[in-house]
Amino acid sequence: MRVLWVLSSLEGTEGTMTAAIVASALLHHGFALDVLPLNPLPPQSVPYPFPDNVEILDCPYVNRLSGVAPLTGLKGLKGYKGLFRRLYSYYDRVILDQNLDFELKAIMASGKHHVDARTTLIAHRSLSELMATRGDQALPIKQLMQRWYPQISRVITLSSHIGEELRQQFAVPSSHIIHLSLPLSAIETTTNSFLWPGGFAPKAPVVGIFGWLNVFKGVEGLLMIAKTLYDQGLFFHMVVLGDGPSRRSLEQLAQSLSLDCLFPKWPSDVLAWFRACDIIVAPQYLDGSGIDVQLAMFAGVPVLGYEGPSAVSELISAHKMGELVEMGNPMAMADKLAAWLSQPQIRERYRFPHNEVTDQLFGLPMQTKWMDALTR
Repeated sequence: MRVLWVLSSLEGTEGTMTAAIVASALLHHGFALDVLPLNPLPPQSVPYPFPDNVEILDCPYVNRLSGVAPLTGLKGLKGYKGLFRRLYSYYDRVILDQNLDFELKAIMASGKHHVDARTTLIAHRSLSELMATRGDQALPIKQLMQRWYPQISRVITLSSHIGEELRQQFAVPSSHIIHLSLPLSAIETTTNSFLWPGGFAPKAPVVGIFGWLNVFKGVEGLLMIAKTLYDQGLFFHMVVLGDGPSRRSLEQLAQSLSLDCLFPKWPSDVLAWFRACDIIVAPQYLDGSGIDVQLAMFAGVPVLGYEGPSAVSELISAHKMGELVEMGNPMAMADKLAAWLSQPQIRERYRFPHNEVTDQLFGLPMQTKWMDALTR
């Protein structure tokens, strides 16, 4: 079976990270997977790594003068309409990333989604996140979603909060929504051969952060918290896994604060990096799918996050794999992080039980659910 996953780009946003993780499960079950990024990577950006057997197609040539300009004109819209018509004639399943923005207009114009049950949408972002990150374009994108989402026969979400929003604000029938965890056992790695990069030999706790590094990730605030704890004589290492528009400024900030902090971008053995950390911090207020928390749960590492209507809060509350502090209260996070760092057995205290529950959430049963959702 040939599957196409259409992404906005190969930047490491939540949609791309989800695609890369699920790709391992698809390959394991014998699917042939192609990935089509509709936009090129910005200069100096690092693409998120996919499994070797995934075919990354070239970005289609559309006369893209600016962010959404081609789709407001007849020529650009026709180009995308023709592209999507060809895609639907060739692939057995087409998976669409929620980050496609105005490409949705071309998908709608192609007309295929009205009758084609092979389309699956991955909804990994809430409306509040969309509104926060899209600025002036948020309203027209929301209007497109309100027209298109109820017509999709299958929507996969990684958060019950997003599922509820799809029902309430987008009129998506409950029967069309499937809530799944990530099939993380498909990307299982071992740490036997894991080595920290040269010059980074931890003799103190390691605090990890993972994700798409923009202003909404909250890493800048966490670096300031780290500086406060350093000044109090509480020393620890930090690892900021990820890339994004804020990475360079965050590296400069960490250096200016004299923090012992690594920025290894997108390592292919991400689970090995997670297992090498003592604590994972999720400092963001907005997080549609909680990918960092799911990876931490699977790796057996406790998570410290903020309360709020997010997958981070949802996952930690449901599975007791860490603690939450009051949203908008960095001092509360600083105090809690300091308390955790002073406990040498912190991982044992919050270790998620690696038993039937873990397997149901992230193992072969979850892989099977993804295959059912994508093929039925």
